[in-house]
Amino acid sequence: MIEKTEIGEYLVRVPWSYNETDRDGKDDYWNDTCIWAIERFGLPGHRFATKLTEWDISFYFQHEQDALLFMLRWT
Repeated sequence: MIEKTEIGEYLVRVPWSYNETDRDGKDDYWNDTCIWAIERFGLPGHRFATKLTEWDISFYFQHEQDALLFMLRWT
């Protein structure tokens, strides 16, 4: 699900538990997730940013289309 923040960013949360149900059967789910984001959107800071919490890794996107693409691929 995509949430719109108060400052107009688009938030996609990926729960840490997704690594336990890795769809590809690999142990490097988080590496793949972050590498994919960097390959598609560039380094964090321009088109997206991340924040780690104890429940998830949150991706904040500047453009709704980027958030939608990421959400469809990783959640």
